[in-house]
Amino acid sequence: MSDYTEHARLSPSGSKGWFACAGKIRMESTIADTPKPYADAGTAMHAVAAWCLTEHYPAVKRVGDSIPVHSENEEPRLVGFDEEMADLVQGYVDTVRRLGVGNQLLIEQRVDFSEFVGEPDQFGTADAIIYDDRDGELMVIDLKTGHTPVEVDNNSQLMIYALGALRLLLDGDLAADATTPFLYAEQKGILSIRLGIYQPKLREGLAEWRCTLGDLMAFTEMLRTKAAMVREAEKDAEFMPAQQWQHIYLNPTPNEVECAFCKAMPTCPAAARAVEESVGADFEEVIEGHGIEALPTNPDDVLGKQMASVGFIEDWCLAVRAEVERRLLTGGAVPGFGLELGRKPPRKWGDPATVEETLRHKFKVNYEGTYNMKLKSPTQLEALCDPKKNEKPVLGPRQWKVMQALITQGDPSPSVKPATTIKNPYIVPKLDEGAFAAVPEDCDLV
Repeated sequence: MSDYTEHARLSPSGSKGWFACAGKIRMESTIADTPKPYADAGTAMHAVAAWCLTEHYPAVKRVGDSIPVHSENEEPRLVGFDEEMADLVQGYVDTVRRLGVGNQLLIEQRVDFSEFVGEPDQFGTADAIIYDDRDGELMVIDLKTGHTPVEVDNNSQLMIYALGALRLLLDGDLAADATTPFLYAEQKGILSIRLGIYQPKLREGLAEWRCTLGDLMAFTEMLRTKAAMVREAEKDAEFMPAQQWQHIYLNPTPNEVECAFCKAMPTCPAAARAVEESVGADFEEVIEGHGIEALPTNPDDVLGKQMASVGFIEDWCLAVRAEVERRLLTGGAVPGFGLELGRKPPRKWGDPATVEETLRHKFKVNYEGTYNMKLKSPTQLEALCDPKKNEKPVLGPRQWKVMQALITQGDPSPSVKPATTIKNPYIVPKLDEGAFAAVPEDCDLV
C-alpha cells in the first residue's frame, strides 16, 4: 500500500481544479499546506478502510482508536475514530469486498501516470482497483468522506487512476509483449473501464459510470493538453504581466466545484472578482458604501480590504441559504434548488436500561460482550454477533432479532442542494387543521 498522505505535483485528486485553472499549481506553489480537521478525518477513514480490507476486520473494531494522519515530515496528528466514521467506512468496505470477490483487488495502490502527462514522477494513490479478467473490466473505486458533491461521470481523478492502473498491470505482467498500456489492454480484452464513487454523506451505495477503452484514450489527449498548459503557466509567470497572465491562465468562471479546496482562494484575483459579481458590488462598496476604482494587482492592502469584507460575505451567504431553506420548507419554490433527505442518524438503543437487563439477565452475556466502558451501540453489538467475523458470536440469530426490536433511529433531516444533484427528494408535507394545536379560549392573542 502507498502512503495516502503523499501527493504529486499534478495531483489526480486536484485534477478538476488544474483542468479548469492552469494557473492553480503556480498560485499554490508558495502556500504551505495547513492541516484541516475535515481532511484529517477523511485521511483517518481511508486508513481504517484500507486496514479493514487488508486485515479482514470490521471498521467498528477501531472505534476509540487514535489514527495517525500526518506525513513523515509533519508533526504527529491523531484523529479519534468514532462510531459515525465506522458506519461510513463499513459501507464502503462491504461494497469493495463484494465487487472484489474472485477478482484481482488492490487497496490504496500507488499508480504512476507520468507517461500520460509528459512529466516524470507523477503518481496517485487509488483507494481500490479491481481487475476482472473474465469479463474484461477494470474498475476504480474512490471513497469520498465529505459533503461536497463529487460526480462520477467523466471523473478526471478516477480516469487518471485508470490510466495508472493499466500501466501497473502491464508492468506486473511478465508475459506481456505490449509496448503501451492501451495495446496491453486490447491484448487482454479489457472492454470497459468502470469508475465508482462511494460518498455516504450524500447518497446510499455506489455511484458508477462506465466508459470504453477508446474513451480513455481520448481523455489521455486532453490530459496531456491540460498538463502542458500548467507548465506553460508556470513558465509564463516569470515574465508575463500579471493581468495578462491572470486572464490567460486563471479560471474565467470560478465556482465551488472546480475551486474547492484551492489553497490560493484567499489571494486569487479571479475568485475575488467572482465574489464581487455575486454580491453585486466590489469590496470597497461593501465596506465603505461607495465605489472606488479597483487596484489591478493583489498587494497586501487589497488583501486587507478583501479580508474586511469576509464577515459580510459570510453573513450574506448564510442569510441566503437560510431564506432558501425557509421558503422550500414552507412549500415555496426556488428555481434550481430543492430539499434532499440526508443519511439517517446513527442507530441507538431506545431504552438502554431494558437493553442492559435483556443482555445481562435474560441472555446471560458477560460484561465484555455488553459494555465498552458504556453500553455497546447497535452497530458495535451487531458486529460481535456476526458468525463470519467472530468465532464465538455474542448472540445467536434469534437473540439478535430480539435486540433489533429495541433499536430506534431518527429520521434524516432535509437540506438545500442543487436540484440536479438530488437523489432522494424531500416532499414538504401539506399542512391541514390537524397539524395545529388548539388554542385555549382564555389565551390572550397579541
